[in-house]
Amino acid sequence: MRNGFVHDRALLEPVERRFAALGATVFREFPIRLGGRIGYADLWVGHGLKRYLIEAENENRRVDRDLAKARAAEADLLAIIAPSWKVARQIRRRLQQLKVGMPPDAMEVRVFTIGAAIRWVNTLSSSVEGTPR
Repeated sequence: MRNGFVHDRALLEPVERRFAALGATVFREFPIRLGGRIGYADLWVGHGLKRYLIEAENENRRVDRDLAKARAAEADLLAIIAPSWKVARQIRRRLQQLKVGMPPDAMEVRVFTIGAAIRWVNTLSSSVEGTPR
């Protein structure tokens, strides 16, 4: 347990288990080259044709690094999981300051509480998102 109980067990583990149950490829502490150094994503998920980078954050100060890791990993979507709606709101504000989602930024970014993240993963199981046609 590298980052503590809340980070690893309460925020990441339920999402990791849900993706694994869908048959997705899931890697914890996934290495990503960021310039001359290596960064680690909390979870990297391959589901169908989609690549998701998932980060658990207890505050908004690491959002810049999360974005850099997701871009370097060529993720289709960055999902940030927060422990509460207050932290999620702080993260969303930080993303607005960084103008994430504005052109030319093609990567989708979503901020969830843990319950919302689980619901999102459950919707992927019933959708055709990421599957070949």
